Amino acid sequence: MAAIPDTNLTRAQARHRSETLQVHGYEIELDLTDAADPAVSTFATVSTIDLTSSEPNVLLDFIGESVDLVTIDAEPRPFAYDGARVEVGGIPAGRRVRIRVAARARYSHMGQGLHRYVDPADGLTYLYSHSEPSDARRFVACLDQPDLKAPFQVSVTAPSSWLALSNQPVTSSTRSGGATRHEFAATPPLSTYLLCVAAGPYRRWEDIYSDGATTVPL
Repeated sequence: MAAIPDTNLTRAQARHRSETLQVHGYEIELDLTDAADPAVSTFATVSTIDLTSSEPNVLLDFIGESVDLVTIDAEPRPFAYDGARVEVGGIPAGRRVRIRVAARARYSHMGQGLHRYVDPADGLTYLYSHSEPSDARRFVACLDQPDLKAPFQVSVTAPSSWLALSNQPVTSSTRSGGATRHEFAATPPLSTYLLCVAAGPYRRWEDIYSDGATTVPL
């Protein structure tokens, strides 16, 4: 792999993307089925970005292990990946398209991106994301700057004994073997640094508060 360049966007690059791109939405798929295996250091991540570009080339942010496939409207396209950015060309200018990036990301142990932690108290594995200030790109391919907001539709596949969480509630869960795919409701338009995911043998307690006039879940 070639040396990774400076991973931070310049102000000029960020401004250029804001001026030339409109992001309509993301579909994010994470496969965390093998996360509890210490021999596994990466996981599959798929980002489908619905966007309109006024130019034929787009730079996407992704700091991960590899980028395996890029499609535009389901057609495989050539791309360049330097370890920090995915350059995709041949985009029909001015037309809404769906760019799908299938890649492998690395589990983090430094609190950046998708952090994996083995609790010494119970020996179990827990995952949680930390996307600020620009670390969503460590577990999803995206346009990682706060002024390019868009809704996120997230799905997480994880061991069936685990709890999976994201920004929105689960709308459906489908089990296959020992893993379950959890689909979450779409978010409102968000900056990428607000994207969050957690998965593991967490426990959740819920209650309802009511003062007689107002009832809210806690």
